[in-house]
This record gives sequence, C-alpha cells and structure tokens, in this order.
Amino acid sequence: MATDTTAIGDACASTPLRDAGYDPCPGACGDGQCIHEEGAYGVCTWGCAVDCDCWPVPAGGTAPARCSTTLLESFPVCVLDCSTGGTCPSAMVCLAELGICAHPAPSTGDSGTATTDAGSGSDAGSTDPIPPD
Repeated sequence: MATDTTAIGDACASTPLRDAGYDPCPGACGDGQCIHEEGAYGVCTWGCAVDCDCWPVPAGGTAPARCSTTLLESFPVCVLDCSTGGTCPSAMVCLAELGICAHPAPSTGDSGTATTDAGSGSDAGSTDPIPPD
C-alpha cells in the first residue's frame, strides 16, 4: 500500500494512502484520476494542496513527488518531477516537454489532447478533477 504524507515542519509524516499511485492509464486508477494524452502517455494521479499530499516515489526512481499544476493549470495534481534530472521508475519515461514521469501509451490514438478520467477504469474524458481529501 502507498503512503500519504502530511507536512510537519520540513518533513512529511506517513499515513496510509489510496492505491494506484502513478499507475499506467487509461485504466483503473483506484480513487485517483487518469491524466493521459491518447497515443502518447498516461499516469494515475490525484488532487493535492502540497507535496506531502502525494504518493511517495516508487522504487527505482529518484524524480521527486510534487504537487504541481503542470498537467492541469487550474488544479494541482501529484506528479513525479523529472525536470531537474531525477530518474523515472522503471516502465515510466520522462516527458521532457512537461518535465514529468509517465507511462508510454499502450496504443496509438489520434486525438492529441490531454484528458482526465476520474475514478476507477473510466475512459469518459471527464475534466472534473478529484479534490484532495
């Protein structure tokens, strides 16, 4: 199980968190949401207020977990930030244009636009982000 963290001074205190942190999508993202560009990339994420709201970095990666508006300008979500040279976990790649780690898309599409899919297994293209708990 992943771990949620809450800011305490300069550190984060660990508490249980939802599953599906930074998993590939479209597909099941547990209680999170899928952000993907069809035919390019996909990554499970969720809304946040601070970096400590994000899942920890998966094994094999050094890119820090960040609460960022890189993917959705008006709504911060958790990402793995590879913009400063951190490595992405295995099976993920650094999207240089966004500076985040994501999973390459399993199939090719032609929409070329980023969409969000809220909830488990949805592929409806919802743009309603899931707020942090």
